[in-house]
Amino acid sequence: MIKLGKLLHISSSGNLIVRADVAAPLGAIVLTESAKRVGQVSDIFGPKKAPYISVKSPFDRESLSGLVGKTLFLAQDRGRTVRAEKSRLRSSEMRKEGGYHE
Repeated sequence: MIKLGKLLHISSSGNLIVRADVAAPLGAIVLTESAKRVGQVSDIFGPKKAPYISVKSPFDRESLSGLVGKTLFLAQDRGRTVRAEKSRLRSSEMRKEGGYHE
């Protein structure tokens, strides 16, 4: 695991706002210190020397509120940052499946 940075707060939209210590690629998987997955990097903003990272999480604000002030980490496999895989269906396949499913 690579130290990502400190979780500052949870935005009104439910995203986790992290003050980053390292650069993180979009889609990278974010973990707690105990290696539990909390989400993935969805946006990077702010100054280059000390960026902020927005982490999209499937969990509700109440369950994540205990993580505020804690350090979050990036998942790593053989020295590479792990990114979440997304499967996208073509519009014709979506109609057959009855809608979009991730």
